[in-house]
Amino acid sequence: MILRFRNSFIAHILNQNDWIPSKLVNHKKKVIKVKIGFVEINFIVGDRGELRLIENPEHADTIIQMSFDAFFKTIILKEKKGIKIDGDIDFAKDFSEILNHIEWDLEDDLSLIFGDIVGHEITQAGKSFIYQSKRNLKEVSEALVEFWQEENKILSRKEDVNDFIKDVDCLSEEADRIEARLEKLIQRKSI
Repeated sequence: MILRFRNSFIAHILNQNDWIPSKLVNHKKKVIKVKIGFVEINFIVGDRGELRLIENPEHADTIIQMSFDAFFKTIILKEKKGIKIDGDIDFAKDFSEILNHIEWDLEDDLSLIFGDIVGHEITQAGKSFIYQSKRNLKEVSEALVEFWQEENKILSRKEDVNDFIKDVDCLSEEADRIEARLEKLIQRKSI
């Protein structure tokens, strides 16, 4: 039941993004296996470049593996760490580009259930909530960083670190000059 719902939902999202075949038309009949934690989803590229779900393929041209943590960081933060790719790298790159630009037309789906106006309002409220949550998280993290830099002195400010690096560089240059002078003095004494 859950697997059927997942597959229906993915197929629905793919159908909403009718630009996908133009990106995959050069990868006809290729299979990509995506493993996110213990979840495995397999796709095949159709003759017109459309992306379709398949179950238990005999082989995969490309395998993309990541943890759930890496998946959420990729989706939310656009951070591409902890991802392992095996096989056709060009196919993986094009597939990744699709994942970065794919969108769920939530407003359209909600309008089918609640009507256009309510669907639009719910979508706008959701976007506002997400934006405000990100902004609040950013403000709290900036306040914590400032506290740790100014009050608690756990973290160093970037300017302080840069000043320290400059001081170390100057000290190193001065030490090199002194060493060169000492060598000259030693050479003069030995002559």
